Amino acid sequence: MSALFDALPGISIPVHTISRSLAHMWQERLDAGGTAPAADATKATQVNFVLHFGMKTEPEDARRQFDTTVEFSQRYPSRVVVLCPEEVTGTGEGMRAKIYGECFLGKSNGDTRCVEFVILNYPMAARRFLEDLVSICLSTDLPLYYCAHRFSSTARLGNYQYLLKTAKRVVLD
Repeated sequence: MSALFDALPGISIPVHTISRSLAHMWQERLDAGGTAPAADATKATQVNFVLHFGMKTEPEDARRQFDTTVEFSQRYPSRVVVLCPEEVTGTGEGMRAKIYGECFLGKSNGDTRCVEFVILNYPMAARRFLEDLVSICLSTDLPLYYCAHRFSSTARLGNYQYLLKTAKRVVLD
């Protein structure tokens, strides 16, 4: 089990159901009377954001970064992919996923801003499949912002060329 993954909110889902589960999550929220984009409305997502935790990230720190990303999304509605690496996997579980979403009222009645999170836990042995999975999770035709948080070396960061080359903005934290 990954302490980072477990510290973040969300609904655990099978990895292969991410897209379908996001749509279902919003419908359940609407059915319960919560704030969510209407089924026939277009979600005004403005950016893709990848928050990538390094091995030295503590669970409390991960939660603070997650909350900061939610605040960012109140201003810039986002599709966020959170990457939680795991050095050793003794359970043989492979990749795990969670989804999470929130909506906020904007400046007017019709201004609903939403954030969708896809949280991925991956063992380092599965890193080579990560780029394909991340590209499926992102909204097409939107800029990508990439934040690498608490990476211990640039050599490790160099393993994620897809994200570094695709991102419009890169923040090394």
